[in-house]
Amino acid sequence: MDHYCCLANEKKSPAEWQYICFQDALPTGALEPAALLVWIDSHTDRKQAVRWLREHRPRIPFFTVDVDASVDQLELWMELGAESVLNPGTAFATVQTLTRARIGVHLLGQSPEIASARDRIALVAPRRCSVLIEGETGTGKEVAARSIHEMSDRKNSPFVTVNCAAIPETLLEAELFGHVKGAFTGALQTRIGKFEAANKGTIFLDEI
Repeated sequence: MDHYCCLANEKKSPAEWQYICFQDALPTGALEPAALLVWIDSHTDRKQAVRWLREHRPRIPFFTVDVDASVDQLELWMELGAESVLNPGTAFATVQTLTRARIGVHLLGQSPEIASARDRIALVAPRRCSVLIEGETGTGKEVAARSIHEMSDRKNSPFVTVNCAAIPETLLEAELFGHVKGAFTGALQTRIGKFEAANKGTIFLDEI
């Protein structure tokens, strides 16, 4: 068996995925993959494989099938950054399912602009920082924000959307940060704010 990478893309079936050797550069104009699946045989240099991946596709998550690996070698893969070590019988289906969840399947299209947007989403998603998303009404700012959330380690925590334009200025602070009962006229009970509701997750402030 050759040492190869499978370029798994969520838009294609497994039969259409590309297979290339470690030592070769990716084809010019190749479709940006959602993930890389590395299939290892007994002759593969595992560290060489990882060096290849980091050089050619440093920001794309990768999985591996390593049938002959010892427990120590499996642990090495995880230390080197593999998302998971998969069973060979289910690897293709597993990668396809996981990449659909990670890449933000709501962001559709294959234009250079969409590809660039996906790259930027993948770049910021792992980071704990504030992100400014600009665009006219209807261009998909919430879709981009939700994709960032779904690709982050916060994906199992709340995603809270706040339409700031729909909240009166006098109530904005209470809406965002909460209030206790009696804090102002009409505050009949204590209420947590949107920031607290989004704790450990993502808050999307729309129309700021």
